[in-house]
Amino acid sequence: MCARKMSQLSEREEKRAMEIYQKSIVIDCLSVAPTLKYPEYLREIRDVGVTATHFTVYMPHEHLLEALDRIAGWYEMAEQNDTIIASKVNDIVRAKKENRFCAIMGTQNAKTIGDNIKLLKIFHTLGIRIMQLAYDEQNYMGSGG
Repeated sequence: MCARKMSQLSEREEKRAMEIYQKSIVIDCLSVAPTLKYPEYLREIRDVGVTATHFTVYMPHEHLLEALDRIAGWYEMAEQNDTIIASKVNDIVRAKKENRFCAIMGTQNAKTIGDNIKLLKIFHTLGIRIMQLAYDEQNYMGSGG
């Protein structure tokens, strides 16, 4: 069967699908698309029905001070765009109820913490909820491909 026929929904099916989508908590599991230079993205993604997105808020090659600066920038951007920074699951649920957007801050490499595992708690306190161990290169946490 061709893809075009598979994707066609009846008007009734389309309406039902939209109802389910609008009621659902929709989470985009990774985005590196927006930067601090494009804050409107947070409102735009909310307006299409996405409840929360995990964002790479700083890149693996950035040093500690650069990472901290990026995290601070995300808090400013969130405030300017009525966005909740997720610190717990209930923040995502609250965002859905309040028709707001929720950003889940993360990074794709643990390189920034170097060999100081104590910094992990600091990054958690700052709002980082996802930290991939390694990406493209080896660090103290793992080896990237």
